[in-house]
Amino acid sequence: MCSSDLFVASLLGVGSQYLKAAFEVRTMETKRGLKRGSTYKVPLNNVQALASRDALAKTIYDRMFDWLCIRVNAAMKKDADGLVIGVLDIFGFEIFNKNGFEQMCINYVNEKLQQYFIELTLKAEQDEYQAEGIQWQPIPFFNNQVVCDLIEGKRPPGIFLLLDDVCATVHAESGSKTDYKFLEKIGGSHGNNPHYRAYSGAFGVKHYAGDVVYNVVSFCDKNKDTLFADIIEVMQCSQNPFIVSLFPEQTKNTGGQKKRPTTAGFKIKTSCNKLMA
Repeated sequence: MCSSDLFVASLLGVGSQYLKAAFEVRTMETKRGLKRGSTYKVPLNNVQALASRDALAKTIYDRMFDWLCIRVNAAMKKDADGLVIGVLDIFGFEIFNKNGFEQMCINYVNEKLQQYFIELTLKAEQDEYQAEGIQWQPIPFFNNQVVCDLIEGKRPPGIFLLLDDVCATVHAESGSKTDYKFLEKIGGSHGNNPHYRAYSGAFGVKHYAGDVVYNVVSFCDKNKDTLFADIIEVMQCSQNPFIVSLFPEQTKNTGGQKKRPTTAGFKIKTSCNKLMA
């Protein structure tokens, strides 16, 4: 145990030996057989251990950000008759010389916002005019549902599902090897999609706001989120009440160890669809 490990453990208010064990070993529960329901320890290799460490860091950052937003909103809350200044901050569509996983997530959210806008202000209004027999000049528009399906679709599986599948099946690997497996899967599923473009070491998406080429380097590593119950339980034993409050999950007798861990892409897609519902 090095000094940096001890320092991190002290900041989190947990025993360094427990934190180290949570990063290096995963508790599994058997699903079938004579000893169904029994648990056993599975050592993690270096890549898996580093992924667990990164998942914890990302989760703490994410949940602290949410906590801060809630506190700021509560502090600014006024009576119903009071004047309020609201700030709406939305993602801006991003096209850089080099685009990666972050840009794809941001541009996906913008595609969903555009789809929401189309449904409310163009399609719904024009359908209402037509139903009421109002004379009007139809407004042509591009329905970007086809782009949303390319990214989040189920049949055929979209980019997010293909990425999750690669992250799950090659979870013990890291680096460009997995990224290129992901690229091969996209080409196999969407090679004929008019809104998809194939490049060497990259893929392109024809978004409503423009064509974007995404470099696949680090796509899989950035999508992984291996926050297993072992790590959550260590955080729940922290001497710091604030750290404990960030991890309210129920891990006992819920089958949590059996489930595939969620990914960054899955969380973004789920959150986005809830907001648009």
